[in-house]
Amino acid sequence: MADESGGGGGIGDAFFIIGIFILLFFVWVATGGPSKPIATGGFTITSPKPISTGEARGTGALLGYRAPSTPRVNTRSSSGGEDSETEERRRQTEAENELTSLERSVYRGDVTLVRSTSGAKKTDAREEYLKLKVSSRAENPINISNWKLVSEVTGKSEVIPFGTELPLSGIITEREALYLDPGDDAYVISGRSPIGASFRINMCMGYFAQYQSFTPTLRKSCPLPEDELRNFSSIDLNREVLCEEFVEDIPRCSIATSIPPTVSGSCKGFVETNISYNGCVSNHKNDEKFFDDEWRVYLGRSGELWKKERETIRLYDSVGKLVDQISY
Repeated sequence: MADESGGGGGIGDAFFIIGIFILLFFVWVATGGPSKPIATGGFTITSPKPISTGEARGTGALLGYRAPSTPRVNTRSSSGGEDSETEERRRQTEAENELTSLERSVYRGDVTLVRSTSGAKKTDAREEYLKLKVSSRAENPINISNWKLVSEVTGKSEVIPFGTELPLSGIITEREALYLDPGDDAYVISGRSPIGASFRINMCMGYFAQYQSFTPTLRKSCPLPEDELRNFSSIDLNREVLCEEFVEDIPRCSIATSIPPTVSGSCKGFVETNISYNGCVSNHKNDEKFFDDEWRVYLGRSGELWKKERETIRLYDSVGKLVDQISY
């Protein structure tokens, strides 16, 4: 009796398992079993997107993370620019060490770069400048046109241009080589000339400062208007008291912006013709001290040329030989 009972239980278990498989089969068919891709194609693994596309994948996408397109490489040192400063110091040191091996110009010692560098450290090209000085012991005037100024740190350079010794207001004058006499100074400004040309300072130049800005500032050394009236007019000042009083009120190196109707026509004509830059030049260009020993040379740049620090500047003559060098 015991054996019969155990065999019946095994058969029951077998039917139960078969029933489960049959049930699963019907469920599979009901959910589209034969039409599923997995039924015919087997299992496949989709290749991941290349990392370089930056496409977000996986749980990172849920957090808003996006992979960088290229690996980030830190090229800066911890000091924030130390590598650049080190390179600049290296170039400056090389330039100083190279100095003794460079071929010297015949003008070395006659023309020097002034060591005061406050002008070179300006960041506005209109205010940035170097100063050249010609030795009073030089034997002859020296032509500095076509000489070159070079930064040995950045490689920037500019050629000294032509100019005019005596500019005139409202008149285009022919450009000529810049000859500096023994004892002359030249301010070499990086920017453009306010009057359109490089020039030599003369006693009348202050008139240009009435409406233009110059760095360094132009000296106002023009003759006084009342002196011009007494020395160059034929007006009878005993009778033209109003004319004399009007002229005395005109500031030095200034053009009268308005002329009162109370003065005579001859007084008005004199002021318009003589109390001006061109009138001053006409009256004084043959004076012994008409010209000053200073030049203003403009390189015509719109941006700064020299570094504020760790800079080495060389001056080469027209055949490429070294005249002088400064470092700061």
